[in-house]
Amino acid sequence: KGVSQGMQCIVCIPSGYVTDEALQSKVDDLLRVSCGLSKPSVSDCYRVGEVKEGAERPIKVLLNSSEAAARALRNARVLRGTTRFKKVYVSPDRSREEREQRRALVAQI
Repeated sequence: KGVSQGMQCIVCIPSGYVTDEALQSKVDDLLRVSCGLSKPSVSDCYRVGEVKEGAERPIKVLLNSSEAAARALRNARVLRGTTRFKKVYVSPDRSREEREQRRALVAQI
């Protein structure tokens, strides 16, 4: 909770891609592919949400700086062009209120 909002992003890696034990390694690999030599340093990562049959649980990734999070988000589009990470998406971490506002905006479209 002591981490500022700008230092977090959410990554959704389908369960078949990685076990919980190999999470840190897979996130590092993903950032290396998307950011290259300027790969941000990960301070922590863990799955969030409830375990439900057939549902994916996102991974919360805590980076060392807000600049690193911005770089990871900006370079996330590179992952779509790879076969290994084609189904992975990266988005900023949002508060419950921000998620509700975004959901309402998307519903209007």
